[in-house]
Amino acid sequence: MRQSTRPKPRNESSLSMSSKEVSFDLIKSNFFRGVHADGVWGGITPQGLFAFTFYNERFPIPKRVTHVMGEDGMLGPEEEELRVSRSGIIREAEVCVYMDPQVARALRDFLTERLQKLDEINQEQKRREK
Repeated sequence: MRQSTRPKPRNESSLSMSSKEVSFDLIKSNFFRGVHADGVWGGITPQGLFAFTFYNERFPIPKRVTHVMGEDGMLGPEEEELRVSRSGIIREAEVCVYMDPQVARALRDFLTERLQKLDEINQEQKRREK
């Protein structure tokens, strides 16, 4: 029989008065999802919050396509000249994230640290390729 290596759950609070540490459980909401961002549009709300709308870019999908029906009743090739579609490039807004200035500064610091680490990794990789 296999024994579990997971720690046993504690009944006490994750924040105790005698402890100098606090534990946070990360739980995904029912609306959690991963999204791809090609850019962000944003500003400051009347309440003084930052609003960041993340979007992805893509070419438009057709609004309507028309196909020829074959003699046998099967769907034939598309009549591309009858395709109805938008023109240009679509910027599809995925999510708007609101945050106060303190969280925005923490996000800035987080990104700065991760970008520095990524630069170090890329520089090391370039040195190895030489």
